[in-house]
Amino acid sequence: TASYSDFNNVSCEARIDAGSWQNMLGDGKNSGTANYTFTSQADGSHTINVNCTDTANITHYTNQTVTFTVSAVADNTKPVVNITAPLSNAYLASSNVITNVNFSDASNTNCEARIDAGSWQNMAGDGATAGTATHTFNSIEDGNHTINVNCTDTSSNNATANVSFNVDTVNPVINLESPLNNTVWSSSSTVTFNYNVSDEAIANCSLIVNSVVSSTDFTVTINTSQSISSSWSNAVYNWSVNCTDMAGNEYNSTIWNLTVSYSSGNGGSGGGGGGGGGGGGGAAVGGAEDEASQFFAALSPSFHANMFIQKPAIAFSKISFNTNKNLRMVKVNWNELSTEKTKGDESYIYYNAATPGFSDFAVSLKGAKEDVQEEEEVIVEEETVEGEEKPVVKEEGINKRWFWLFGVGIVVIIAGSIYIVYLGKKRRKKII
Repeated sequence: TASYSDFNNVSCEARIDAGSWQNMLGDGKNSGTANYTFTSQADGSHTINVNCTDTANITHYTNQTVTFTVSAVADNTKPVVNITAPLSNAYLASSNVITNVNFSDASNTNCEARIDAGSWQNMAGDGATAGTATHTFNSIEDGNHTINVNCTDTSSNNATANVSFNVDTVNPVINLESPLNNTVWSSSSTVTFNYNVSDEAIANCSLIVNSVVSSTDFTVTINTSQSISSSWSNAVYNWSVNCTDMAGNEYNSTIWNLTVSYSSGNGGSGGGGGGGGGGGGGAAVGGAEDEASQFFAALSPSFHANMFIQKPAIAFSKISFNTNKNLRMVKVNWNELSTEKTKGDESYIYYNAATPGFSDFAVSLKGAKEDVQEEEEVIVEEETVEGEEKPVVKEEGINKRWFWLFGVGIVVIIAGSIYIVYLGKKRRKKII
């Protein structure tokens, strides 16, 4: 700032440290104060010169040395740094890891990053007072890793940050344990499904029944047998387990089949004797065949069948009652059931057999001819649940041999009568 006065108007200029002259503000009058601001001066001593000239071209030059010291406020503030990706302790399903860092400072800032104490890598998007710097680390192996970030401003102030995370590119491995494939569950209506899964960390596992999610477990321990229990009605099901790990990798187990066949009356070995449940057909014995079977649909999940077969029927069909067996159909295969002869009397032989689930039921009679004279009837009784009413389904056999002989006799009599009539007519014609 320079004060001036003259009879004429005055123009002033100034310079610093013998630099270029700069026009001052506030001149152009015959008196007043002119000023100019020199910016961005380094610390130390400086000299300012001022030159003022009036309209008569009379110049007054002063070479007065003005010494002053520039002492700027030191920048000791570090940049603000925040890693936004990857998140701390995150699980990543990709081996290419993107690192993002938000930064801010009063001056321009440069950032660099490294992984697992490796070499520093320059980040893109830095070089400003604020923004997001980024870098991608490629082909990172599965496992735990740590990324370090360092950001530095123009005053050499630096700030660091780090983050640990996991890379997991492998799907879970699931092993079903029980119930075993193609088995029958008859102990209760609540089925316990067991499995185990291997992985870095599991987010959840779901029980899939008939292609629908039945239930989901969010507290899964890896490499340890896990169980999910739920209630099911009697039917045939397919089941599997679907697991998703913390990185989002998902996998489905193999599919197993299960038949639920439970009744509150199940007693394990089952009770013998006495009558049977409702409906259905009876057993039949085929004429001259070695084996005869009659099938009927079971009306309960599991039942006991009590049978009594008349001895003449067994004899006529060349069947030995001592080798009588009952069969149960599961899918397309017949499984022989344990059959017990319970008692016998002058007319009947009595048997008992139990089947564990829904089925078609066959009475199969096998073996050699017994020394019994004639056939009367075969009766099959089905017992559903102990304590229920026990209606009996009864079928009377027909003595096919006598029926056949009777029919043949009638045919012979009719044929003979016709022949006799024919002969009589023939004689009368000859007499005439």
